[in-house]
Amino acid sequence: MNFVFDIDGTICFNGQFLTPEMIAALKSIEAGGHQLYFASARPIRDLWPVIPDFTANYLIGGNGSIISDNEEIQVIDPLSNEEYHAIVSVIEDYDLTYIVDDKFNYASNVTPAHSIYSQLDPDHLARKIALEEIYQPIKVILFNIPAEVFAGVEARLLKIDSELSLKSHLEQRNIDITKEKINKYSTLVLKIGSEDYYAFGNDSNDVEMLSHAQKSFFVNTAEAARELDLTPTRCLESNVAAVVSAIETLI
Repeated sequence: MNFVFDIDGTICFNGQFLTPEMIAALKSIEAGGHQLYFASARPIRDLWPVIPDFTANYLIGGNGSIISDNEEIQVIDPLSNEEYHAIVSVIEDYDLTYIVDDKFNYASNVTPAHSIYSQLDPDHLARKIALEEIYQPIKVILFNIPAEVFAGVEARLLKIDSELSLKSHLEQRNIDITKEKINKYSTLVLKIGSEDYYAFGNDSNDVEMLSHAQKSFFVNTAEAARELDLTPTRCLESNVAAVVSAIETLI
């Protein structure tokens, strides 16, 4: 069977590394002859340091916009030059906090005080570059958008192009931007085709991946599942023990 896991909030609860218990559970999947995949909002650059035992696996990064297979990185569908420049205009007009991911390098104005800062290129594998130096933008994240302009920012982005996908996280006031029809599920299918799989995820970035799974495990509350119109096989508590226990029932 194919197993696919989101990372942050699903199997990693500290933003930096997997616990020994989680690593052992994941390795037991492979030891049982199953295929193990990972799918994250993180770019590959920020994914490798969290799962050093699994860097050769098929990794989906940037919510489906980039992959790494046996440590070879491939961009699936970058933003066009026109789309990217229009997004940059929105960033500048509203003076927004951002991370823009290129194939490997990135542009960002996130400060050390931000919670995401410790997850941004933690192993210093890439270069921080200027917005105008980005040549193959795969994903843009806008952070802490002021509540009074959130709707305006969203409306501006929606007007740019019908081929953009926006994932709005209202509680955090963040917006993730990739190409339309690019998500974790669409990129997983490039690898496994119509084969069945089990999926573990925890938020709106995982909806398509969970919805198409033979068995889906939502590491969040039943109320959160209803808000996303999800009907997972099971909802799990957000901790290592609950996820490891669920894995053990499947192998």
